[in-house]
Amino acid sequence: MKNKWTRLLIIVAVLTLLNVIPAYASGVFYWNGMEIQDTGEESVILPEEVTQSTGQARGEVISTGILNIKNEGKGKVALTIETLAHIQCDKICNSITLQKWSESAEDWEQVGRYEFEALQENQPDEELRYLINGVDVENLEPGKYRARGLHAVYFKAGYESFSSKTNGVQVTKY
Repeated sequence: MKNKWTRLLIIVAVLTLLNVIPAYASGVFYWNGMEIQDTGEESVILPEEVTQSTGQARGEVISTGILNIKNEGKGKVALTIETLAHIQCDKICNSITLQKWSESAEDWEQVGRYEFEALQENQPDEELRYLINGVDVENLEPGKYRARGLHAVYFKAGYESFSSKTNGVQVTKY
């Protein structure tokens, strides 16, 4: 009888562990106290002749979250991020993380971070429904780069947020 209870307890423990993995892999993570819906980790490194990549996210309040990276040549990339909402928001936040592929670590490493926000209280005559930002990053070493984006909107009933990411593009010095 004791063996049956031990066996049942082990089976329950294994089933519990197996159910934890799908919950973790569901693509939700926390950033600055906000729950973010992640787009996943797979990234493609595009051929050298491809100079631009775009990632996108959509939600119930966020109508579109767009992230773009473009190789401008001579060690420069242009990054843009857009968050568009279906409703008027109290606050919209955008964040871009520039990452470079590390051959030694076989992973993406952060090389820059750029954060932006807009508040409804700062523009009382217009409805806050979008935030569009861009930044040029210069003097990059040659390599493979991608962008990760965070799109967050705050409104009276709460907030919604998603992440987006581009594929990797080759940055060159020429």
